[in-house]
Amino acid sequence: MKKKQRRTIGYWRKQKAACGVSLHFFEEFVRSANLSDNREDDLTRAKIMGFGDGVMVAPGAIIRIRGNRIGARTFIGLYCYINGDVRIGSDVLIGPY
Repeated sequence: MKKKQRRTIGYWRKQKAACGVSLHFFEEFVRSANLSDNREDDLTRAKIMGFGDGVMVAPGAIIRIRGNRIGARTFIGLYCYINGDVRIGSDVLIGPY
């Protein structure tokens, strides 16, 4: 019988999650998904999701759109659900829920 080899944290961080990103990236994303609702955390969430130009994403928001189709300085509120073929302009505020 072959003895199972113990895997280190470094090994797991190099592996890919089911969605194709590194496990390290996935851990950071999950950790920041529901942090406090303040400007810094909202900007960090947006950056992790691939949005820039001052886009802010509040905790619990789910965004399922292809490409960077969110305009500059847009705020997506608490627990918003955005899905499909959507383009959001600049300086937009999408309220919670």
